[in-house]
Amino acid sequence: MGVLIEAFSVVIKTEEIKSKWPGGWSQFKTAVPNKTLCADGNLVRVGFMNYDDALEYSSLLEAEGITEASEEKEGGYVHISQLQGPKTRPVWMEFGHVSKSTGSNMRVAMCRLTGDQDTNVVMPEGWVYEDSVSAEPNYISNDEADERLDPIRRKDGLEVYYDKQTRKQVFVGRTNNDNKIDT
Repeated sequence: MGVLIEAFSVVIKTEEIKSKWPGGWSQFKTAVPNKTLCADGNLVRVGFMNYDDALEYSSLLEAEGITEASEEKEGGYVHISQLQGPKTRPVWMEFGHVSKSTGSNMRVAMCRLTGDQDTNVVMPEGWVYEDSVSAEPNYISNDEADERLDPIRRKDGLEVYYDKQTRKQVFVGRTNNDNKIDT
């Protein structure tokens, strides 16, 4: 089985959370800054619409001794982009795309423990394909955002931008509720 990957995800080995997070799994869940948590028993995923928020979240993991994985070191977590895949490819995880249901054209990105053959994907509570980033992957890289997006406002963790290319407003949920927006 695997966990859903959307936008920018941080995937953590469950055993790392249980052994290193103060208070274990129950306390870890309370520290997740949004409602994107999903877990398959082996891996845990927390998702972000902004890569900077994923990096900020990773610093919490590092503070508890859960280190980033790479090809050279096992580590306990990895960054994964829905469109580009994992930042690094540690030996303990596999990334790919699967159909949400048999015969369906609804595809999602997923990550699973290496060797697991189950193609079922665990989604966050309340997740619906039709309303998801998987149905319409409409996010862009930070570099492209710098070129295309003009900031309008930020309030209560929601940033609003004007997209010069599409001529539409773009909404980005942030985990930091700072109401300041750089102009």
